[in-house]
Amino acid sequence: MSRHPVRPDARRRVDVPPLILGLVLAPLAVLAVWTSLGLTVSWGPVLVVAPIALIALGVLGLVLSRHPS
Repeated sequence: MSRHPVRPDARRRVDVPPLILGLVLAPLAVLAVWTSLGLTVSWGPVLVVAPIALIALGVLGLVLSRHPS
């Protein structure tokens, strides 16, 4: 039994750094598995999508790390 009861209205905070790290490393893992299977990667779309995705993840990290005022 917990010594500190949890209020039903308490919001659970998201742990932002592990979330962002996981979202960054998941596509890298997919690319690593893809190439290890001997399949080719078309790097043209990756060179366009990767910077856009990194910017979007940065904005997501900033939004999720804000403290409610």
